Amino acid sequence: AVGVARGLGVRVWAEVGPQPALSAALDVREGEVVASFLRRDRDQATTLLTGLSRLHVHGVDVVWDSWVPRATHSVDLPTYAFQRQRYWAAGSGGASAGSLAGTGLVAAGHRLLGAQVSLAGGGVVFTGRLSVSAQPWLADHAVSGVVVLPGTAFVDLVVHAGLQV
Repeated sequence: AVGVARGLGVRVWAEVGPQPALSAALDVREGEVVASFLRRDRDQATTLLTGLSRLHVHGVDVVWDSWVPRATHSVDLPTYAFQRQRYWAAGSGGASAGSLAGTGLVAAGHRLLGAQVSLAGGGVVFTGRLSVSAQPWLADHAVSGVVVLPGTAFVDLVVHAGLQV
């Protein structure tokens, strides 16, 4: 059946069933697309929209108005170059132009870690920049001409992060 369908020019395969068994077994060729519209133990609306999206990005015309309700209101967006209007939040007056204090970053208190930020879920992210220009001593640690961070520096970073959290 697949061979006959391919001979007739079919290049789009859609499977509607509780599990995509047929599309999983189909030998998909270049220029063909397969979309499944139902999956067991998954949200039906999300699976349907995912299948339609897969078809859409492969050039199939999807009438979205049939599947997704139109928004009740529209938002006027600026045209090119924002038409000389500011659409970004203004920075806080107390921070300098290069300061990241307004973004939630605070000093990490470490020579290699420049800043840290607390995550909403309770974790912490540390960030820093390593470069030979900022840390000239790194140039002394090269393997076959490639500068590498010494293992003791990694240990120091982990210990500092562990003490902070």
